[in-house]
Amino acid sequence: MNYSKLIRQGGLFATTCLLFIIMAVWLLQNNYISDDAQYKLATIRAFLDSDSLRLESLGFEHPQGPILALLPFYLIPWLQSVAPFALSIVTTAALIVLWYKQLAEAGYSLPQQVILLILIVINPAILWSATSGGDEAISLLLFYLLYRSTLRVIYDKDIRSFMAFGLVIAAFIYFDVASVYLLIVLLPLLLFIVPIPLLRESPLSIMIIIGMPMMIISVTWIYFNWIFFGEPLAFLNTYGSAFTGAITQAETLPWLRDFGGQLALPTIIGLAYAIACYPVLLLLAWRHIVSRQELRVHLILMLYPVISIGIATLTYFLASPLQITALIMASVMAELGRTGFGKTSYMAPLILLLSIGTATSWVLYVKDEYSPVHKWTLALSKAQENNLGSDSTLGHWLAVNRLPTMIDFQSGYKAIVARGDAYGLLLPFSNEYRLAIRSDRPNVPQIAVPEPDTTQGRRDKINARFPHLYESGMPGYKRVYDEYGWRIYRRIN
Repeated sequence: MNYSKLIRQGGLFATTCLLFIIMAVWLLQNNYISDDAQYKLATIRAFLDSDSLRLESLGFEHPQGPILALLPFYLIPWLQSVAPFALSIVTTAALIVLWYKQLAEAGYSLPQQVILLILIVINPAILWSATSGGDEAISLLLFYLLYRSTLRVIYDKDIRSFMAFGLVIAAFIYFDVASVYLLIVLLPLLLFIVPIPLLRESPLSIMIIIGMPMMIISVTWIYFNWIFFGEPLAFLNTYGSAFTGAITQAETLPWLRDFGGQLALPTIIGLAYAIACYPVLLLLAWRHIVSRQELRVHLILMLYPVISIGIATLTYFLASPLQITALIMASVMAELGRTGFGKTSYMAPLILLLSIGTATSWVLYVKDEYSPVHKWTLALSKAQENNLGSDSTLGHWLAVNRLPTMIDFQSGYKAIVARGDAYGLLLPFSNEYRLAIRSDRPNVPQIAVPEPDTTQGRRDKINARFPHLYESGMPGYKRVYDEYGWRIYRRIN
């Protein structure tokens, strides 16, 4: 065992974690926390604070993988409120260490490794993934593993490479909803990636090996939706579900206002974004031409996310092209970790193009007006208003007035974050909530509802079931809270 390598890798992990922690603390002080981070934090609290632990407590409107990955961090008492950031930091640092190890194996000298490491770490795609508290870090790691496993399929040609590829695809689906669009493009391209002799010998067995884990994950998810909600595709038909993407915000997002429902133009713009952020892709392509390697295969691997941008925009899923072009960073890292430039004349242009790409990436991130990147870049420069807003006031009120309160999770998850726990809240998976929502006259101590003519109000199931509750109340209840678009009605004993 090479202890010096382990020490270097451990030091790198600690150093990158420290860098990301400093940046995350700065963002938190500037009142930045992403909606994804808040949703995951509220879900964990609802899951652990409920009377009984049940799978349905985790919800099915978002992938459960990130929630389960968050759980070990949340169980550390002093990390609870920042657990989403801790998960992002550790995941991104692990990716950096994994990639750094492969740089050494590719023959780069130590000074070259350090230069490449710095250029990659300061790229906004990495920093955003590490400090957003959302799912970006896990997605970047899985995309890196997907790329590496695809290269194994091309060059190793053994059964283990196909099994690894299938498992990574399944994990990607379980952790990231955007993977659906990436895989829609990638899976047909396997005909160009899998070695032709293997396809001729046993095409069906190869597709079964690759596709079986993905099918198990997909069928299980559909089955659970049917069991718990009576509708196999409930995760697609729920307002505000992560699986429907940004479609509910299409009118407020400039990207979807300009390009939603289109395919060709968003794809072309996505290609422009990819080349602007990663001009090193051109050098990598040229290297494959010169070395007479499988150019078409590597172009497919590096650029198929661009086509995914077009498809995801066509279906009104994507809020910003940077959500997918950020993943191309993993393609670049995987290519650098496989192709050794250290002892070639390509090293100088490689460093130059990586530097240019980092600079142009920062320009695009700062100028991007599309959610969620914009909020992150603003918080880097100055303090923002508390984005919990009215939910913060509601959460603090509920923390003091602790009667059991019926509240819909989809509209009230930010209030749960502000409250600090979910004890006593009657959430959609609880029996009390289900009985109340089916009854014409609920019999719960308190009911919280948001204003119907708002984004929160439109996704609130209590409003949908009792459309006049917010304005007119309900017999047997009196209004005890009316602040910033939220009202609470208390039962009169």
